[in-house]
Amino acid sequence: MNIKIINISKTFALGVNKLDACKDISLDINQGDFISFVGHTGSGKSTLLSIIGGILKPTSGSIYYDSYKIDNPSEEVLSSFR
Repeated sequence: MNIKIINISKTFALGVNKLDACKDISLDINQGDFISFVGHTGSGKSTLLSIIGGILKPTSGSIYYDSYKIDNPSEEVLSSFR
């Protein structure tokens, strides 16, 4: 399975303020790749992994699993993916 991430962003509302946890992230993960996300606390690593895993929905951007675009999957589709 290949994963393609195109311009993923995730913004959280904090009262009247907004927090960009991830902003315009794009990458390709091919089957067999070994990757790691490294950064300071609060840099968006867990948020990005939660988006890739279908736990969080991105504010903007697209995710493809092979050629299937995940844009508003049902819980059934997410369960089978996980």
